[in-house]
Amino acid sequence: MPVSAKTPVYFHSFSYITSNDPPLFSKTSKPASKSTNDLFLESCLLSSGVTSSKTIGSLNTSISTFVTDMHDTECYEKFNATLEPAKDESGNIIPQAVHVKLEAKEKNWYRIHIGGDLKQSTDGISGGGSMGSSNLTIPEVQMTSSLTLRNLSGSCGLSKVAYNVSQTGSTSFNLGHVQPVFNEVVGKGERRYGVEYDEVDWEEERSYRETKKGSAPSSTGSYLQTNWSLTLRNILPTLHPTIPYAHSSPSEIISESGPNLKHSLKLTAASNGAYLRKDKYVPGRGIDSKLELEFAGPPGDTGFIKSEFSSSLHIPLYSSLLTHHICLNSGILKVLNFGGLCNPVSNVSDRFFGGGVLRGFKKGGIGPRCKTEGEGGTLGGEVYHNASFQLSTPFPHPVIEEMGGRVFCFTNFMALSNLKDVASIKAVKDSTRVSVGAGVAVPLASLGRLEASWSKVLRKGEGDLVQPMQFGLNFCVG
Repeated sequence: MPVSAKTPVYFHSFSYITSNDPPLFSKTSKPASKSTNDLFLESCLLSSGVTSSKTIGSLNTSISTFVTDMHDTECYEKFNATLEPAKDESGNIIPQAVHVKLEAKEKNWYRIHIGGDLKQSTDGISGGGSMGSSNLTIPEVQMTSSLTLRNLSGSCGLSKVAYNVSQTGSTSFNLGHVQPVFNEVVGKGERRYGVEYDEVDWEEERSYRETKKGSAPSSTGSYLQTNWSLTLRNILPTLHPTIPYAHSSPSEIISESGPNLKHSLKLTAASNGAYLRKDKYVPGRGIDSKLELEFAGPPGDTGFIKSEFSSSLHIPLYSSLLTHHICLNSGILKVLNFGGLCNPVSNVSDRFFGGGVLRGFKKGGIGPRCKTEGEGGTLGGEVYHNASFQLSTPFPHPVIEEMGGRVFCFTNFMALSNLKDVASIKAVKDSTRVSVGAGVAVPLASLGRLEASWSKVLRKGEGDLVQPMQFGLNFCVG
């Protein structure tokens, strides 16, 4: 009987063999031992739909998803799945039953890494979305030393300890564990546990450095993420270059310096580029969205409710030669003092910071500022809106076009202020900055996109820091 994609079959059983290298100095020829346990593999087969497939076509699709998921765990050098006729205990073929033969080469159980890496620091705004506001940055280069332990429990978990030193002298240390989760109901996800110490250098934009010590376990599904954190933060004003024990930071920053404890729960719902076509970072069509809600309160001394929403729509025009991109973003931070248990004023570490995400302005270049003039006097705001309207077309050179590069022109609008300053629509309108321009964007696989742009600022506020030419990496996702 001819076999087609609609030929009815059902999953019967599976087997798993490995081709791991034998242990060093081994004097025996025992078969390769396997680290991954069968119960974990069975749950992966279940979540990817292999066990519930009813036809050859759906089974092949589910097997492809399963193999991709196993490669994504970073525990295998290779992983293959082969379909075979299922047999009973007597060796007779069972009609319409399929046996899945899994063959893999597992990676070494440990990995030591000493070398360079890139450090990313959020600026308080989640980003402009795919082909949205730029969020351009030149990431810090850091030296890192790390030890990763793979698949010790047989369920493809990764345990890692790392120590990093950035080019500005900031250090960080983290000890954590990532456990992939495959569930038939919520799909593919992961759980993260760990503790960390991190130093962030904000001296150029905000005139202070910040240290963070704490723990932030999280649980992530295909579209949902829950994150709980307990973090002791310390704001350190910039030291004066010539006067011992003195600070050069503005008085507004010095007044907010010192330690504070943040205890929060964050909920995130995001499509994560699942509905974007061609490329996640430089899409040709599709829709993407993200919603974040964060609640902070006792036992911490910082209390607030914070929400951010971003969405992007990409519409192809004229047989995909031209694409219209519409990107909208907004955020609001409302202080909660819980009857005096928390600070009645928002903390500078929790506010939104504009510029960078708005083409034509420097990072931290718009919004509330210190009375002292200078580039390091940004204080951040409690509410913002950001809109971008673009037209893009494939890059005219065939090599860059093949890489997914696009030429675009844009109009950006953004306002960033404190809640007390936006009592009316007119106040919001008066605080909105506007820029227009053009640029080039090229996706760099999972790193983001490389972007260069030129902007003409049409509207700015007093004290804003303008930067017409911008070049850097964009880490915005959807």
